[in-house]
Amino acid sequence: MTLKKSEKLYGTVLRLFDNGGKTADRYTIYPPRWDKKYKLDGKFLVYYCSENPYSPQGVGMSGEAVFVKLGKRISWQQLPSKVKKLARFTYPEYAPVNDFPKFEIKLKSPPVVGGTLHGEVDGSRVLTTAVWLVKDGTAYTQNSAYSFTVEK
Repeated sequence: MTLKKSEKLYGTVLRLFDNGGKTADRYTIYPPRWDKKYKLDGKFLVYYCSENPYSPQGVGMSGEAVFVKLGKRISWQQLPSKVKKLARFTYPEYAPVNDFPKFEIKLKSPPVVGGTLHGEVDGSRVLTTAVWLVKDGTAYTQNSAYSFTVEK
């Protein structure tokens, strides 16, 4: 698979910006320019957030915007982990998954997007949060990646 230029430079095709803390919504996350499903009437679905977007004291809001650079473009590796979580949840098909903790899981039925994983990891029962992506034999939740086998 050939990487796009932005993947080589920034580790993702998402467009990530950091304004250095000038505002409470320090980080801006745009989808790729070429993805039409996140674009309507020339505006993109965009997320603005603080370092901790899920905290009651944090900021995490969506909006529609034309593309405007709001700070310095940064790489996926420079994003705080809680902002990565928001990006993965919002744009699962574009958020890198190579830095997820990975587990092998045995399932009774194949995973589905929006469902939960019920199975075993190293002999222990597992019940996870919602699955948001199933790709190449791996089910992804907000915090982990599970290579799965389906028991027959």
